[in-house]
Amino acid sequence: MATNLLALIAGSQTVTTTTEKVVATTAALSMGPGQQGIWFSGDVEITPGTGTTAVTVKLRAGTSISGTQVDTTAAVPVTAGTATQIPYNLLDLTTEAEQAGGQQYVITVTQTGATANGTVNGGHLGVEI
Repeated sequence: MATNLLALIAGSQTVTTTTEKVVATTAALSMGPGQQGIWFSGDVEITPGTGTTAVTVKLRAGTSISGTQVDTTAAVPVTAGTATQIPYNLLDLTTEAEQAGGQQYVITVTQTGATANGTVNGGHLGVEI
């Protein structure tokens, strides 16, 4: 049996130059018997700061940027100052979510080449277990 969750990513979040920023945090998620992974999908809308050439969206286990990165991501080319919607589809096939009590995750955003702050305008986080 699949569990589906959907959350909004709050707007007006400042992304300081090239510093990785947590933009969404999940509750503790757990896989049940026979489940093989957790699927994360959605989008982040960002207005990149001056000098930004790309934005990377990452999924990390835990509640901060120091958590283990889950799945691979690529830098998405953007135009500085232009609002851009960046879709993501990430899959956790590790045993992170098999821990007793479940595992929290974060979605993070990093600007490449930024000399000024960017702004996350909002977005969506969908989870399927």
